[in-house]
Amino acid sequence: MEDYTRALRVNPDFVDAYYRRGRLYGAMGEHDRSFQDQSRAVSLSAHNAPALTARGVARAALGEMQWALNDLDQACALAPRLPDAHFQRGKVRLDLEMYDEALEDFRHVIELAPDMAPVYMARGDTYAAMEEYWQAVADYDRAAELQPKNAAVYYARGRARLALREYRRAIEDFDRALELEPAMAVGLANRGSAYEKIGEY
Repeated sequence: MEDYTRALRVNPDFVDAYYRRGRLYGAMGEHDRSFQDQSRAVSLSAHNAPALTARGVARAALGEMQWALNDLDQACALAPRLPDAHFQRGKVRLDLEMYDEALEDFRHVIELAPDMAPVYMARGDTYAAMEEYWQAVADYDRAAELQPKNAAVYYARGRARLALREYRRAIEDFDRALELEPAMAVGLANRGSAYEKIGEY
């Protein structure tokens, strides 16, 4: 962080330093600062798809969903083969309940980066939101193959299996999620619900 700041003191028009520092701010949860840095990068380089993507992510984190979508639309138009731009747009579309459009983005990402685990998780979440639980499970299966130590994947699959009334398999998923993240309160609550459904109190 400090090196990027020092670089910008030397060269206030250093686009990549704004972009990289903004990414760090975003990772730290400082989305206002991330937005400011990415806006500066975009003002210096209007066709910078990574900076537009990162600014879209910052805007989404700040709750500015339509502005986020505008940035991500521009990024996707500028760089149709940039997986992160389409992935982030898909996530915003999911949040906006634009499910078909989100699926379109996630399918495109999978074509570009078939081993990108988070996209299977996100597409699974989209199918779950549409109550297409078998398809959600299939995507969570793939996410689990790629990220076998990600508790959130097993929790999400357990929720889908709960909706499908596959209660024992849901319990297996919640067990796995809780092995990886023992303090996961929602995992405990949903496992309790699954036990209740099969009459084990």
